[in-house]
Amino acid sequence: MMPSPVLGRAALGIAITGAILTAVLVWFARHDAAVIRDHDARQAADTAVRTLGAERAANINSAARQDVARRNEEDLHDAQQSAQSHDPVGAARPVGPATGAVVDELRRQRAAQPAR
Repeated sequence: MMPSPVLGRAALGIAITGAILTAVLVWFARHDAAVIRDHDARQAADTAVRTLGAERAANINSAARQDVARRNEEDLHDAQQSAQSHDPVGAARPVGPATGAVVDELRRQRAAQPAR
């Protein structure tokens, strides 16, 4: 018996349709994977940019705090020098408890002041 030409053509049509369908499905799967990779890469880049911006802001804030601390130290040094030059004998005497409490309160107030 000889196979019928109609069955051969139908089988060929089914095989070609299956091959085309498989190719389309593979293309969509690869395309979806590429879209997901691109999305993940964009998210990673956005996260890196935000992290870098936060680090730069923290560095600026730290530098500002250091500047404030340096200015406060200079102000205290200048005040000490001024007190010593205006009243050398009084500046050499020990500080009593009442004066110490005032000085401590002034230090707390200065620490609570916002940066200049």
